[in-house]
Amino acid sequence: MVPISAAYKNAEEGCFQLARELVEQLEEYGFTKVKVACSSSSGALAMFIERYFRMNAPQISAVAVPISGDGIGHEKQWRPLTRRPGTCR
Repeated sequence: MVPISAAYKNAEEGCFQLARELVEQLEEYGFTKVKVACSSSSGALAMFIERYFRMNAPQISAVAVPISGDGIGHEKQWRPLTRRPGTCR
């Protein structure tokens, strides 16, 4: 089991693993130009898998669907994380 929550140190690694599996399955079934919607409390899952998609599978993208709040909290939480290679912004 690999953690995907931003609360865990290896969350990005876990999300990348999930993203790789999604890419494999989407390719296996012949899907192209796909948007993956992620229900989200922090937005970390969508941000990390979007980072992976941008670097490795640009035909696929991810979006966060806030399950609480108005999305402003997501943006505040993402700022420190988006200052890395493969940024989502």
